[in-house]
Amino acid sequence: MDYHFIVPKDKPEKRRYDLKIVSFTKKLLPVFLLAAILPAFIFFITTPPNLRFSPQAQSDAELRLWFEPGNVVVSRGNEVDLKVIAMFESDSLIIPSIAINIASNGIITKNQTIDYQRPFKGQVELGVVTVLAEESGNISVEIPLEDIQITAFDKPLQIFSSPAQIVVK
Repeated sequence: MDYHFIVPKDKPEKRRYDLKIVSFTKKLLPVFLLAAILPAFIFFITTPPNLRFSPQAQSDAELRLWFEPGNVVVSRGNEVDLKVIAMFESDSLIIPSIAINIASNGIITKNQTIDYQRPFKGQVELGVVTVLAEESGNISVEIPLEDIQITAFDKPLQIFSSPAQIVVK
């Protein structure tokens, strides 16, 4: 029985140098990455107050005011009670107190001024406005933005208000 042994030829010398360069680079790769990332880490450590990460977009606080029910049909001479609802959502702020003057056209309102003296955030009922309808037609009861007074709140605040529509028959 004959045995044949095949001996591979030596690889060219150029290949050996290439492998040495690749292995040397693999050994130094963590050092290169650290050198690339280290300036960013130093930046984040030295200036944390100027950089803020928040899951929500930063915007001015919003206060929304509306009446419930929003649309009412009533006969002449009858009274309607409208609740004044406010919604203020903020993670860190509250509204300490609020005073509102109600404006109406063509109807008589009782309790034209609502003064809510408790701090709040979220949705709250500020008060009830009683409306006496004396004239036929479409009438709106609204909260003018210039007639809203909020005490001890110095942050930027956007205020939105929705009127109540009353149809008097």
